[in-house]
Amino acid sequence: MHGGATPRGTASPNTRHGRYSRSMPRRLDARYEVARADPELLSVRDDEALIQAEIERRLEALRDAEPAVSMLDLQRRIERMLAEGRSWDAATTERQVREIAAVIEAAHEQETVLEGVFELLGRKARLARQEHRRLVDLEQLLTSEEALLVAAALTEAVRRVVGDKDVLEVLEVEFREILSLPEPGS
Repeated sequence: MHGGATPRGTASPNTRHGRYSRSMPRRLDARYEVARADPELLSVRDDEALIQAEIERRLEALRDAEPAVSMLDLQRRIERMLAEGRSWDAATTERQVREIAAVIEAAHEQETVLEGVFELLGRKARLARQEHRRLVDLEQLLTSEEALLVAAALTEAVRRVVGDKDVLEVLEVEFREILSLPEPGS
């Protein structure tokens, strides 16, 4: 009376997609179907592109935030302060120490940004390896030898079908440009 014997999951006449249909929130139904239909769902190329965009953004911010004072200049300032010794007055010394602290903080922030960039580069490399394995598994990669064999077979097929020598010469030039091959005799 209260649905205790009602079939659930794939046994239910209301099952829409299988595994997740029972617990899928209705607001995700359309997105779920789009993801299921996406032939590139397992590709990580978009993820790699997102990471690359973030790397570039961070490096631009790093470039724009170059400190006005180099670490060598900072060292020289400290050496001058120490050489002045007893002639320090509190206000000047405090200002100089604050300037030095600001340069050190900026250098630390840049180091932190670079560490983040290196971490993202590691993630990108892992994604690239994953994408390579996926493509190999899908047998969508050709070795250079296989690609050259395909090009040679296509060239031979064109030679058999096309009888006009002028057209064949034009096609040969085009093929060489496409394949980045040197001209004969060069």
